[in-house]
Amino acid sequence: ASKGYLNTAVWETSAAVKDDLATLVARTAIAYNDPLSGAPARLAFSATVTGTAGSSRLQTDFLIENTGEHPARLMFVAHARLAPEGAYREGDYIWAPAERCWISDFQWPALTAAGVTPHSWTAWPIPGMDTFAPKAPGEQRGDFAYAFIPANWLVVGNDRTENFVVFQASEIKIGPRFQPSPYYCVLRRDGDYLVEVGVSRELDARYWDDPEAVVALAPGEKLSYSLHLAAGQGLARAKAQRIIAVRHDRIVCQPEKGMAAVIYLGEKP
Repeated sequence: ASKGYLNTAVWETSAAVKDDLATLVARTAIAYNDPLSGAPARLAFSATVTGTAGSSRLQTDFLIENTGEHPARLMFVAHARLAPEGAYREGDYIWAPAERCWISDFQWPALTAAGVTPHSWTAWPIPGMDTFAPKAPGEQRGDFAYAFIPANWLVVGNDRTENFVVFQASEIKIGPRFQPSPYYCVLRRDGDYLVEVGVSRELDARYWDDPEAVVALAPGEKLSYSLHLAAGQGLARAKAQRIIAVRHDRIVCQPEKGMAAVIYLGEKP
């Protein structure tokens, strides 16, 4: 399916509130034939979303299990259309603690000028992909690019208002193996941008034959990781570039002078 099988799956959901916690649990299962081998595969999915009173933070715990009789290859990526101003605005920026990214399909002048080829590693940030300014209709040329950034956290902010949304992820457990981080896929287009959080460095089944584009689970194996999202205020782009740590409840920035600056994602302890 063009948007993945989870997009049309039937989910069972339940919600509960206890003390200062609100929890949503969603479960589903999908069955499909491997695009290359044709072998049948079956996967069970669950997502547990937890919100805490007094904090903007949402924690999502993802779990994928191979419940079939054959090895299952999969691509998994999830996103919401998040923007720090509630819409795409002048001054929006994207910052991640990475020096390189996997560039997939693109029509992007800076990449062409640098001689970058699709499906290769290149330096991050890419000029124009980490910032946003609206274009008039006559200036839009249909430019786009997909960059997959291996990192444990990423910030989307606005340099003018200093509003921001921060993503922070755990390592990914894949059967007995561990992957240090997800890939934050930045899709930048003429008129908008998306941040998609995935477990591999492609999201189109055309690249299923690339071992790095899919994750493989043996029968009975599970894939799990946690993703935290939080919104806040007080993070201009220059300050975001001085972040030295992102934790579930705070952001720590290298100070220009004096003590480290801390932005709490909720009530200050």
